[in-house]
Amino acid sequence: MSEDDATKLELVNADDVINNVPINERDFYRGDKKLPKENAQFNFTPAMVKELKKCRDNIVHFAENHFTIVNLDRGKETIELYPAQKRVLKSLQNNRFVVLLSSRQAGKCLRSDSEIKIRNKKTGEIECVKLKSFVDLLSLRQP
Repeated sequence: MSEDDATKLELVNADDVINNVPINERDFYRGDKKLPKENAQFNFTPAMVKELKKCRDNIVHFAENHFTIVNLDRGKETIELYPAQKRVLKSLQNNRFVVLLSSRQAGKCLRSDSEIKIRNKKTGEIECVKLKSFVDLLSLRQP
């Protein structure tokens, strides 16, 4: 991919979008300039290209500046990360495999019927098990 092609695929900063006229005015969700639709097309500036590269290289920067929620009263807003969330993101960025012990309802997207592979330390055998079964096995090992 050439540098020109990379420029066309840039991430959009909400403030830049508000001040930038999209190619098609219907590219906003319900007309809200803070909520561009997923296939919205914009002309990108060199500053936007620089920001995309920064986001590519630093997931914490990306999260702190571009992770958003839609608040019914205030609209789209960025979230504040806790130190533990920053550590998890850095770990996910720097490691191919990550096991995370975390509380319930902490915003993870893994279902109990998801299949995972585990290796028997004694025999070396690899087995596919449902995540819930694995958690149940671990709870049996706890004193």
